[in-house]
Amino acid sequence: MSIVLNPIRREASVVLEEIRVKDEKRRREIMDKPGCSPCDRPAVDPTYFETYKQYQIKERAIEDPTTLILVDEADRLHMNSLEQIRSIFDEGTAGLVLIGMPGIEKRIARFPQFYSRIGFVHEFRPLDAEQIQNLLESKWAPDTTHEALRDLVRARVDASMHLMRARRQLLAFLLRHGRSYPTGKHWTQRHRSWLAGQTFQEHAHGIVFQDYLETVWTAQQRRDALIERISAMVGSWSLGPLVEALRESANKSGVGVVWEA
Repeated sequence: MSIVLNPIRREASVVLEEIRVKDEKRRREIMDKPGCSPCDRPAVDPTYFETYKQYQIKERAIEDPTTLILVDEADRLHMNSLEQIRSIFDEGTAGLVLIGMPGIEKRIARFPQFYSRIGFVHEFRPLDAEQIQNLLESKWAPDTTHEALRDLVRARVDASMHLMRARRQLLAFLLRHGRSYPTGKHWTQRHRSWLAGQTFQEHAHGIVFQDYLETVWTAQQRRDALIERISAMVGSWSLGPLVEALRESANKSGVGVVWEA
């Protein structure tokens, strides 16, 4: 999530620093006037705090794009770490797959609250000598189908990033006009109803709002359509079974546990 928030945090840092420098200069000029005492020190410009609050609202409005978390060497995690992972999973924002050595399922079984969330278990068996020989001789490399699906997934990622930018622009426009969603999460059905009820006195503002709003819905339709096409093509892909197993976790059916035999 921090990767997604970094651009807006960098922007906030620059903007807030500019406000701080200007305000410090203003206060210094006042203090340097003849007859001014320390008791007359002027208050900090409220613009700084208002701007900070606006950026905090922007951060909260950004959805976490993470849909699946893979935890390697999970068999080495202690109770506190498992509790933290359980808390993340319970938020319902991402699927979770734990990867470890044989015995990881028995270790997790000792923690009933965590074990009750296990949705699927998969064992990767090691290749035998013949399979290893065949793999080395075949010099396996991604074929055209693999590369095509990879490009399709890249397109889905691009569409998701475009949707995030469109949502950010819409929310920023509303904030500039003092409009912020009072309760609940953004982009729910209730939030959509709230957006549909927004009106503006100036006709130009209404045009801009509708343009931003339609851009969001178009971007979301594009992303959802790509997800549907990927889902339809995965079934006939050679790695389809593995994707389906991971998708079980991503669809919040439960925590996945994977280990090498």
